Amino acid sequence: MLFFSVPSFAQERGVVVETPEAQFRLVSALATTGTMRDIPLGLKVQLKEGWKIYWRSPGDAGLPPELTLASQNSSEAQKLQMDFPVPTRFSLFGLDTYGYSDEVIFPVRLRGHEAGSPLDLRANVNALVCADICIPVGGALRLTLPSGALRTSSDALEIARFSSLVPKIIRGGEGQIASLSFAQDLDRLILDLGASVPRLKDAFVEAPVNGLSFAAPQEIAPNRYQIAVSGTGDSAGLLGQPLSLTLKTATQFWQIDIPALALAKSAANMAVPSILFILLAAFAGGLILNIMPCVLPVLSLKLASILSMGGANPAQIRLRLLAGAGGILTSFALLALMLVGLKLAGGRLGWGIQFQNPWFLGVMIVVMAIFTLSLLDRVRLPVPAFASRIKGQGLFGDFASGFMATILATPCSAPLVGTAISFALAASAPQLFLVMLVMGLGLAAPWLVFAVFPAFIASLPRPGSWMKWVKPVLASGLVATIIWLGWLFAGAVGIPSAIIGPNSTQTASQAARWQVWQPQAIKDSLEAGQPVFVDVTADWCITCKVNKALVLNTDKMMQSFDVHNVRLLQADWTLPDPDIADYLASFGRFGIPFNILYYPDGRMPVIFDELLSSEKINGALDKLN
Repeated sequence: MLFFSVPSFAQERGVVVETPEAQFRLVSALATTGTMRDIPLGLKVQLKEGWKIYWRSPGDAGLPPELTLASQNSSEAQKLQMDFPVPTRFSLFGLDTYGYSDEVIFPVRLRGHEAGSPLDLRANVNALVCADICIPVGGALRLTLPSGALRTSSDALEIARFSSLVPKIIRGGEGQIASLSFAQDLDRLILDLGASVPRLKDAFVEAPVNGLSFAAPQEIAPNRYQIAVSGTGDSAGLLGQPLSLTLKTATQFWQIDIPALALAKSAANMAVPSILFILLAAFAGGLILNIMPCVLPVLSLKLASILSMGGANPAQIRLRLLAGAGGILTSFALLALMLVGLKLAGGRLGWGIQFQNPWFLGVMIVVMAIFTLSLLDRVRLPVPAFASRIKGQGLFGDFASGFMATILATPCSAPLVGTAISFALAASAPQLFLVMLVMGLGLAAPWLVFAVFPAFIASLPRPGSWMKWVKPVLASGLVATIIWLGWLFAGAVGIPSAIIGPNSTQTASQAARWQVWQPQAIKDSLEAGQPVFVDVTADWCITCKVNKALVLNTDKMMQSFDVHNVRLLQADWTLPDPDIADYLASFGRFGIPFNILYYPDGRMPVIFDELLSSEKINGALDKLN
C-alpha cells in the first residue's frame, strides 16, 4: 500500500529542490551559451539509500518525473525535451516498477534559446520518490549561464554518460526483432529476436491499455521469449494497438516501436513442439520420482503390496497392480483439478505448498498411522462394498497406496519435474491437466510394466510366517515418515520442532554461514561487486535436504564459496511467504529446490538443476574469474 505525504521542504531554493529523501538540480553541459540555440542540460536527481524515482512508464505503480518551463521565461519559443535513460526493474510485494536509485541524470534539451544571449532558465519539477512509502516532491528550479565564447562545463561528461544510456529507437526492428505477437489464450506476448541478438536481460513494454502488467521476459526457446500479461485491464485490447518495447541485454539496450500488435497462432498450433517436449519431460519426471527421496517412504507400502501378491495367479496380480496405478492417476487428476481451481480463483500456485498447511499435515499423520497399523495387522483398512465384491484381495489397499505415493511425491522437484510443472502452472487449464496426467503415468509406469509382465511377481514365495519378520522392517519406513510429518506439523503450528526431531542436514555453524534472503540484499551485494548464491528451501522439501547434505553444506563447497567471496542467502519457504512465491514466479518456477548464482558484472545469473552437483556449481563459480 502506498502512503503519501507532502514534504515541508519542497519549496523554491534557487537552483535546488531538496527534501530529506532526494535532491533535484538543473545542470548544463555548457559553461557559456556561445551561439547555441539548443542548450544540452540535465535534471540531476540524487536519492538517499533505499529511495527510487520512476521511468517514463513506471510499471505497476508510481508516476514519472515532469519538468516544465515556468511562466517567468521571457521567450515563448523555448521548449524543454526530457529523455529517460534505460531503467532498472524493481520487484516488491508482487509489483514490478521501473526506475532508478542512488543517482540519475535525465538528459534535457532546451530548444529555442536566443543565440548569443545569456540564459536565465526557470522550470518546475514534479516527481514521486518511493521506498516503503511514496512522497511527492515539487518545486522551482533555476539555472543561469553567461553569454560568451562556447565552453563546456564540469557536468558535460556526466550528462553525456547518461545521454548514452537513453535507448535509441530502431525503426522497424532492422534485424533486431523478428516478430512480436500476442497469444491471447495464454495471456503472453511472444517475442522472437534476430539470431545475432544477445540473450535478453529484461524488456519493458509500454502499451496504450491501462491496468496491465508485463512480467520480465522468460526464454522458452533460443531467441524466443514470452512476457506474461496480467492486471485488471483487458488484455484483448492490446490487439491492433501500437506498442513500444525497450530491450535490455547485458551490454546493449534499444527501443523498438511496433505499429500494431498481431495475434499469435493459437496456443495449440504455436506450442506443438513445446508441448510434445513438455509431455516427454513430464513422463520422464514422473518416472524419476519413483526413486527420489521424497517417495522412498512409500516404498514400504509398495514392497508390502508386492510381497503379498507372491504365488497369486497372473490375473489377480495384474488387477492389483492396475489398482495401484489407478490410485496414482486418480490423485494426479484430483491435484490437477485443485490447481486449475486455484488458478481460476487467482490464488497462488505451487508444487508441494500443501505441506505448509498444518491441517493437511495433521490428516497425513493420522492416515500414515492407520497405514502403519494396517501393515502390522493391528487394524484393517475399511474396504468399500463394491471393492469387496471384486475378485482378489487388497485392491483397495493397493489403490490407497498409489494415492499416497502421489501425495508424498508433491514436495519433491525431481529433474524434469520442475520444467513440466513450471510450464503447466503457467499454461491453460487443459494443458495443465494434460501435463499432470502424463506425469502421473510416469510415476505409475513401474506398476503398469509389472501388470504387463506379472510372471516375475507370481514367482515370489507365497505370504507366510516369514512375513511377520519382514513387516516390522517395512513399517519402520512409515514410522520415519510419521516422525517427519510430525516435525513439519510442529513448525507449522509454532511448536519447537526440536521436540519432534533435529535438523540433521545443517549444523549450527553451517546455518550461520547462510543469511536470510531479502531482495535488497541481492541488490546491495551486486552493487558492491560481490556475487550472490540463493538457496530457496523448506523443511518439507526432501530434495533440498539431500542437496544440503551432499553438496551445499560440505566443507569443500563452503571453501569454494569462501574463495570466490560469495554471499550465501537462504529463503525458507517452509511456511507460506508471498515474497518468496513471487520471487520463484519471477523465474517461471513454482516449486523447490531452487538455486541461483548472481554475477556482479551484469551477466545472466546461473539457475541450477533441482539435483545439485558440486561440479556444476564450481564451474559457474570459476567463471567469476
